[in-house]
Amino acid sequence: MVDTAGPGASANGALSGRHGRYRFEVRGNDTDRRDRLAPHALFSMMQEAASLHAEHLGFGAAQFDPQGIAWVLLRVSVRMDAFPSWKDALDIETWPSARDRLYGIRDFRFRDGEGRPLGGATSAWLVVDTATRRPKRMPPEAGLQDGESPERALPAEAPKVEADPALDAAAPVLRVACRESDIDRNRHVNNARYVAWCVDALQAAGLGDAPVAGLDMNYLSELLLGDEAELRAVAVAPGEVLVDGRRSDGEPVFRARVLLADAP
Repeated sequence: MVDTAGPGASANGALSGRHGRYRFEVRGNDTDRRDRLAPHALFSMMQEAASLHAEHLGFGAAQFDPQGIAWVLLRVSVRMDAFPSWKDALDIETWPSARDRLYGIRDFRFRDGEGRPLGGATSAWLVVDTATRRPKRMPPEAGLQDGESPERALPAEAPKVEADPALDAAAPVLRVACRESDIDRNRHVNNARYVAWCVDALQAAGLGDAPVAGLDMNYLSELLLGDEAELRAVAVAPGEVLVDGRRSDGEPVFRARVLLADAP
């Protein structure tokens, strides 16, 4: 049985096997203008739950920092039926579900404080050397075997978001500079900031009236303090928008598929 807790989250009962569950309260600065949990805040809570649970299982920051290695998020797919609102509780259940060559796969389920399902997510993580920024073979203590998949939150792995000619032809709708407040403990822009920039790009492109219902995020290269990026956003189907971020020299930084719900 696993009963875990940590800063910013509280344990919400014991779960069997390699599952952990964390409860977060939705604070005022976690919400969007609709009073819902903002997508970037959800990503921050997912990251916290994943970090705490990995550490509990013996392959988190407490164990990896002395080795000079760290988990880096490569891809994530989120599907939400509903978002909690201000003062609501959000329970995040998470577990390592599979291994694909160098990647570790971690899944998530989301429930409200009464146990009602809200959605799910799956993600792919890579171990990197924090000095060289190069990938490292997953340490044996991560405890995952190739192909292991005892339980999944979504039917498929987080997909690759391919380059699209429509984005190549589009003009930038937003330019961002990486400031001190964007940088996390791994000394690069935190994954949740890219999600916030996606939402900003939707608004800048005139595509942001409907709430976000799902996201497929691919992280392609890191941004460091002082870097700049240009964001493009194009609607490719009803309720589906592609967003990408590129350095000024055109190097891709991230690609995202944003799924929009009907505006209430």
